[in-house]
Amino acid sequence: MNYALIGCGRIATSFEIPGVLKRTDIARIVAVCDLDSNRVDNARSMVEKSYNDGSKVDGYRDYKELIARKDIDAVMICVPDFWHALIVTTAILSGKAVWLQKPFTQTINE
Repeated sequence: MNYALIGCGRIATSFEIPGVLKRTDIARIVAVCDLDSNRVDNARSMVEKSYNDGSKVDGYRDYKELIARKDIDAVMICVPDFWHALIVTTAILSGKAVWLQKPFTQTINE
């Protein structure tokens, strides 16, 4: 499966990325996304160094552009709670499998 990561902060780089990298037999990170370009660069570098095969990981600032890619099977959403509902709904409606840090929403209306 081709995975993408939305949100490249401390938790993502300490737990989620290393978790996926342990299972290169079934999953490959192909793209990362964060509003902070430094975090994008850090996550891209971390993944590319781990693969050590010359492959490149694409970086995005806009999660909608990342989700629109047809070659991405699943997304890991690692953003602050108040963004969860919007991003996960966009991903699901785009046909992506989703791994999401809790909570799914903050309110009943969401």
